[in-house]
Amino acid sequence: MHNLGQSRSSHQRNHILQTPDTFVRTALPGMKNASAIVHIGPALGAAFTEYTAEFEPKGELGNTAAQRFIYVMDGAVALEAKGERHELGARGYAYLPEGFSHRVVAKEKSRVAVVEKQYERNAKIEPPHLLVSNENAISAHALDGDSDLQVKCLLPDEPQFDFAVNTMVYQPVGKVPAKYLIYKNWNRHPLGEQKK
Repeated sequence: MHNLGQSRSSHQRNHILQTPDTFVRTALPGMKNASAIVHIGPALGAAFTEYTAEFEPKGELGNTAAQRFIYVMDGAVALEAKGERHELGARGYAYLPEGFSHRVVAKEKSRVAVVEKQYERNAKIEPPHLLVSNENAISAHALDGDSDLQVKCLLPDEPQFDFAVNTMVYQPVGKVPAKYLIYKNWNRHPLGEQKK
């Protein structure tokens, strides 16, 4: 039996929780043989858009004017940018600066977490460049000294990046670890200090 209209999803003033029963799949501009599950965006009050792109083999995600971060959750994609091709498998990721011409093509059925945001320019700081890596290449550290909460900072903690993306693995006692992808929007002062 389906209880139409009942869900554990919750939209509050300072956070949103979406459960799979509320996901709506749609095609976004520049997508071919792919669909997006938009989790948050400006319509909900955010200064960024975050979505999961679900690709069929040879599915594509085209350009965006905003800066973009992609993280491969499942499958494999090729990132074509500035005449170079970067192969990204599971846990592979890339940061693409604002206005950076590129294309993402799925090599197989794939799921990719995507964050897009307009870059907050600062005349005193050079904007970041293309960054391609894999989560396996990043060292984890305990969050606030708690060894059961392991965090990996995927983007460098440098002033030119106006947001951060981290993964966090939580080790509950006697259970399978849970993994999260965390986006944090930094609002920075002109010299790069973080606003509180």
